This record gives sequence, structure tokens and C-alpha cells, in this order.
Amino acid sequence: MDKIISISDPHYGAKPVARKDNYNLSILSKLEHCFKVARKNNCYLIICGDLFDRPTLNMQAFINLLVLFEKYRSVNVIILRGNYYHDGSPESSPLTMLGLFMTNIVLSDGKDYYDLPQTRLIFCDNVTDPNKRDEFLHKTKTNVLITHHIIVNEPVIYKHFLINDIQTKADYVLLADYHPEQGIIKRDDGVVFISTGALARRKNVSHDVDRIPKFAYLSQNCIVLKEIPCEKDVFVEKVDAKTANVDVLDNVKQMIELMDTNIMSANLLDAIDIFSQKVQTNEDVIKFIKERLNNGN
Repeated sequence: MDKIISISDPHYGAKPVARKDNYNLSILSKLEHCFKVARKNNCYLIICGDLFDRPTLNMQAFINLLVLFEKYRSVNVIILRGNYYHDGSPESSPLTMLGLFMTNIVLSDGKDYYDLPQTRLIFCDNVTDPNKRDEFLHKTKTNVLITHHIIVNEPVIYKHFLINDIQTKADYVLLADYHPEQGIIKRDDGVVFISTGALARRKNVSHDVDRIPKFAYLSQNCIVLKEIPCEKDVFVEKVDAKTANVDVLDNVKQMIELMDTNIMSANLLDAIDIFSQKVQTNEDVIKFIKERLNNGN
């Protein structure tokens, strides 16, 4: 097996109201740490989706990211496209940040898999069924399924797959999209699921505040999660939703993406009601969202 470093969900370009430091500089610092480790140990670097927080962002922020990738051009980078409302869609790729990359990367668009010398990387983006990728398994190489779905060991409120229900005989499955860390989980049939948790920490919630982002290191001899140097005091104590600069429309669209497909036929306000009933959302939050939508904000 080739040596691999894996990270997920940097969400570069986000503007978290819960952070009081420079979020993008923090993400760049974490990415650079992973680049340094990859270069020093001659590893491939895999980003398992949601490199960006939205398909377009401030050009200066984008240039800063390009400069970082160019600085570590010797590192072979493989990027799986994440959710379309973050990384954009392949159809719109030339107009999105992910489509503008010109450095030495391999992007998953149009590919079912990508072969390293000893490893086959099988791509499974957010619109591809993770239960239907075994047709691409290599007979002799180590098979790594790279996913961007909410695949969890225990049920969560979002639309998800359970680890025990995933139909694959890949040797390893890299997990993303679900931000809390789940660790390394070996299934009874020997398939190993690896969840580093998100590189991003955008919210003042326990799984962000109390979590130090990690990368996964995979080699022939071991699989380990390693901590990434991280600021300890980066969160504001409380966010006032009425004064915070929140893109409510964007958040609602992302929320609907996580709903069951039978809800998608409902109009936006009805869908919000259905979602709030499913997850028992605070009534004041729902009222605030509806007011913002009705006012066109």
C-alpha cells in the first residue's frame, strides 16, 4: 500500500460568526501542516471533499490558497468533489474555485477511480451511491473507497448511511461530510472505516470547540490519526442570531439538502416546518429564518 495522508471538509472561504480569529488563515495553517508532513514522508495527500465552503469566494482568499498549493507542488494531491453547494458541480466547474485549480492535483470529476502504484482510490462523491462501487475494486492492489456521504456508526438526525449497512469489500473507506470525529472503526468483515472529522471548526458546539482536527496516516504498517496544531481559544462565547452576519438563505438550502427526498417537493417555508418537526428545532430559530426569508434577506 502507498503512504497516504487523508483530511476532510476544510470549508475554506467560510465566514463563521462563532470564530473570533481569522478562520481562513487558520485553515491555511492546518493545510500547510498536512502538506509538510506529506512532503517529508513522501505521502499522497487526499482531500475527501468540501475543500471550499461555497463554489465562489473572495479572489484574494483564493490566491492565498493557490500560493499554498504551488508552494507544495511536489506533493501529489487527490481531491474528491464534495457537496455541490460547497465545491460546486462538475457542470459548473470552470466557473467555480475547484475548477480553477491549475496545480499538480487529481480531481475526481469524470473518474471512477485513480490508481497509485500499490493502491486504487475509488471515488464516491455526494451524488454517487456508496453501495455500488465494488465493480471498480482492483484484484491485487489495496482498495480505498473515498466517500463524501454522512456514513456513521450510530444513527444521526441527518440523512445518512450506517457503517454496518455499507455494501463494500474495499480494504479502507475514508469518511467525510459528517464533521464530528468517529475514529478508526474496523467492521466484523475486516473493512476499516476512517473518520478524521472535519478540518473546519465553524460552530460554537461541543464537537467543534472540544475537538482538535486530525489527519489520517495510512501505510502498509499502520493506520493512525494525528492531531493538527490548532488554536485553543478561537470561539466567541455567544452568537446573537439577530445581529450576526448569517447567510440564512444559504443555510436553508444546505439544510434542505440533508432532508429526505420526499420533502424536496414542498415549498421552502413548508420544508422548513417539516424539518423543524423532525429535529425539534427551537421555535424562535424557525421564526427568525422565516422573517429573514420573507424580507428577502
